[in-house]
Amino acid sequence: MEIQVADLEQKGYRPLEKMEHSQLMSFVTPYLNKTNWATIVFASVSIIFLISIALFSVVVIHLERSAFCLLYVFGGFLAAYALIPIHEFIHAIAYKIVGARTVLYDVNLKKFVFLTIADNFVASRKEFTIVAAAPFVVITSALFLLLIFFRIHLQLFVLGMLFIHTLFCIGDFGLMSFLASHKEKKVVTYDDKASKQTLFYHLE
Repeated sequence: MEIQVADLEQKGYRPLEKMEHSQLMSFVTPYLNKTNWATIVFASVSIIFLISIALFSVVVIHLERSAFCLLYVFGGFLAAYALIPIHEFIHAIAYKIVGARTVLYDVNLKKFVFLTIADNFVASRKEFTIVAAAPFVVITSALFLLLIFFRIHLQLFVLGMLFIHTLFCIGDFGLMSFLASHKEKKVVTYDDKASKQTLFYHLE
């Protein structure tokens, strides 16, 4: 978005909310409890993957008379953690695509928070939604394609990855739910690396 942080108030934008980067989950939790397209997609996809894991597992256990296949599911759960840097890298690529020049990463292992930050880049609602949704769309699509080529045990492995990665996207969906909760407003946002905050403004 071609507007500078210093020009926001001059152009009629006023502060709406601010999010401390260390308090990501505290910020998004109230919005995860709202009903809008973001929370519906998140809940629906999570439930679909969980039910798929359960059904696939029951079928395999019945056919093989063994619960060995569950190791593939748990393996997929663990493998999903390897997707975290890929997830954040996709955020970074998306930020670059929408015009951000400086993209940085922030990690809080104690709170298991991983962030991709475009310092002082003002993003519109559409641009921020693209950035927030990009890892979910790209990684889910790629893993879903693998299901076509793999046999049942590896399908369980991939389903495990899909389920856990979807849960890892909870912060992204929470932020998209925040935007959806203010759909009547023209909202813009930017990250402030120095203060470790993400600030949201709206046009009055």
